[in-house]
Amino acid sequence: MIRKFLIAFLILFLSCGKHLPEPENPEGISRKVLIEVFTSNSCTYCPVAESIINVLKSEFKDTINIVKYHIQDTFSFDGSSQRAQFYGVSALPTVIIDGVSKFTGVSQDTYNKYKEEIKRRIGLKSPIGIDGSVSLTGSKITYNFKICPVLDDTLRNIEYFIIIKEDSIHFNAANGETLHNDISRIIEKNGISIIMDTTEIDGEFSISELWNKKNLEISFFIQESSSKEIIQSYELKIPFETILDFIISAQDTILSGKIGEETQFPITIKNTGNIADTIIVDLPDSLSEPQNIGKTICDSTSCYPLPLKLFLNPGDSSTTFHIGITPQVQGVNYATITYSPQKDTLIIKKLRLYVEVAK
Repeated sequence: MIRKFLIAFLILFLSCGKHLPEPENPEGISRKVLIEVFTSNSCTYCPVAESIINVLKSEFKDTINIVKYHIQDTFSFDGSSQRAQFYGVSALPTVIIDGVSKFTGVSQDTYNKYKEEIKRRIGLKSPIGIDGSVSLTGSKITYNFKICPVLDDTLRNIEYFIIIKEDSIHFNAANGETLHNDISRIIEKNGISIIMDTTEIDGEFSISELWNKKNLEISFFIQESSSKEIIQSYELKIPFETILDFIISAQDTILSGKIGEETQFPITIKNTGNIADTIIVDLPDSLSEPQNIGKTICDSTSCYPLPLKLFLNPGDSSTTFHIGITPQVQGVNYATITYSPQKDTLIIKKLRLYVEVAK
């Protein structure tokens, strides 16, 4: 991760931009409450706690920020365990609200306990506001956050955390859960000893191609080191623009041949888009000369009927195929590969391959 800190000695109005809400009173600014959920796919009662959190999410909407850390299961990673150790989590489920209120297990009044604590924390103003922006290019997330004090108080011994989350993960867990939301994927932190003026933080993450880029969010929060209180939190949906794109390339596009003998062109087929899709490959007669020229698409074991359909994940490629052209006349013979993504067949690309037969 690349990060840099820019400490700008600017007044709040100029530095934080129009997106930051105005303080409602001199005691601070509205708080976005952070709810940290420690869970596991093998935990029997974790789905109960998570379902309660989901209900509260629909009630409190954008006034809460939910992050789920999975422990010792398929969604676990070092950051989840470190966060659990920081809070001294010893049993699951454990829900921690704004770093200061810890609830372990579930009972009949769990919903009311969570709700009352969330309401209490929302009622407490924060001394800082956060504004931010995020973009996604390929597998790189670039972010910028501004931490903006709204009071004269000096904040010391605090840390900021940046978390990439993924929603709508379909997975059949041992405890019966099949849909998983707010799953933490990456955690980065750093300490800031003093905040007196606007602090700007920017950097980037490289993310896994296995994550669904359409369902990613970024969470940012500030935590006091000793008390563990969350001073303020913030989250953004990471914008995603679907790119459907494939490319077929050949090392040679012009080869010499003989009438009636097949000439082979090794090709590479690559998904250069950002989502998984099927490429449709054809060799239409209307784009061949002469039109009765022999055309095949094969790999090392088989030849395939046209059009060929091949599924590829983003960034994946296949180098096992070749196009076979059997020339019929002296001079120039050619065939044209046409290919489209299955999700949008109006996108059509072409590659022409030539076989020259000496006269």
